Parts: sequence; structure tokens; C-alpha cells
Amino acid sequence: MDSALENTIVDALEALDRGENVEQILDRFPQHAPALRPILETAAGLADLSPLPSTEARSLSRQQFLAEARRLREESFRETSHHDGSTSLLRRFYYSFASFAVLLVLLGVILVPPSAGAIPGDILYPVKRGVETLRLYLAPQEEKEALRGQYEEERNHEVYEMIEVGRDGSAGYVGMLKAIQPHQWEIGNITALINDSTVIRGEPEVGARVEAHCLVKDRQVIAESLTIIDPPMTLTPANP
Repeated sequence: MDSALENTIVDALEALDRGENVEQILDRFPQHAPALRPILETAAGLADLSPLPSTEARSLSRQQFLAEARRLREESFRETSHHDGSTSLLRRFYYSFASFAVLLVLLGVILVPPSAGAIPGDILYPVKRGVETLRLYLAPQEEKEALRGQYEEERNHEVYEMIEVGRDGSAGYVGMLKAIQPHQWEIGNITALINDSTVIRGEPEVGARVEAHCLVKDRQVIAESLTIIDPPMTLTPANP
């Protein structure tokens, strides 16, 4: 994990604690947005859980987590003046993420099984996303790509289910850009409506992979932000 991302995660969580919303924070750190989003959404969503534990316990756990993150940052800066920086930064991130894992366990471990089928808007959805983030981080390197693909498919399924049941709310998904029209993009098998407020990051081309963050309303998908995460694949011609 590079040190810039480690610092950004702590900065972003502190901004969230000050009251900034997730989209504002991601706009400040666009280069790290894909890695930051699930962590921020989980941290934000955990604050809204009404089952156990109490509001006071959730608030205290969050404060302790942020305090530990700040302490580890200060400790890593002191260590780098005497030791190799990469070792201390790696240690700092390890313990920061361990704190994040402990926070998930404290706030949601008994809720994990029923959260598996949650969709955006369900009270257990932040727990589901937090568990996914933790599993992805802990997975062996050779399994990470398959796990990312599995979670991308799940995000798409969630949008379909929101449309089917008439659930309004925010959702995100990833898909291939199949068609570009002035007021809508076809991303995967979902049509995302474009308006003047839609934020587009990158150069859109048919065949590119797009991360879409949308508002589902009245069974329509309205794009709030669209980010090109991979350009179209180019095939190398075979040698004659």
C-alpha cells in the first residue's frame, strides 16, 4: 500500500468526522476515489445503524478509531526520522486497517449473516459493504481480481433490485460503456440518465469500463458521477 493512499485514508476519515459528505471528500482525492469510497461509505453508514450497540457506543468507537489513526500517523513520522519509512508506514496502515476491522466487528458482527441480501437503503447495507471491503483486503493477491469481479456483479444486481422493488436511493455499479447519447449512457445493461449536474471524470469511449454513482428514483437511474476506470481494450493483431 503506497504511503500517499495511507495518508489519504486517514485524512478522508477525519474529514468525514468533521461533517463533510462522501462525495465532497472523493472530489478532493479523485486519484484514490475507488479505494476510498467503500471505506468512507462504510464509516458513514455505521453511524446510522439503529440496532445494537447504542449511539453512545458507536460514537465512542468511531472517536477511538480516529484517535488511533492520528496517533499512528504521528508515530510513523517520528519513526521515519530514524528508520526506513516504508516499514513504519506499512505498520501504520496495518494497525489503522486493523482498527477499522475491529470497528466492524464491534458494530456489526452479529448482523453479518442477515446483511448478505441487503440493498442500498437497508439498515444493514453498510455492514455488508464493510465486510466486503475487509474480505477484499485480507484476500490473497491471486484471489483479489476474482473477488472484485464478484462484488461488481453484486453492485449491478443491487441496482436491478432497487428498480424492481421501486426503492429510491443512492447506488453505485461498474460496467462497460455500450452506448453514449446526449442524455443517457448505457453502462452494462443499465441505462443511466445524464443531466447538467452529472460529474464526468475521464474521456468516455464505447468499450471503456465506467464506475457509475447514481440516484435511483421512480425506477430510473440518474447519474450523479461517472468515472472512466479502464479504457477500451485494444486487441493486438496476430502475427501473419
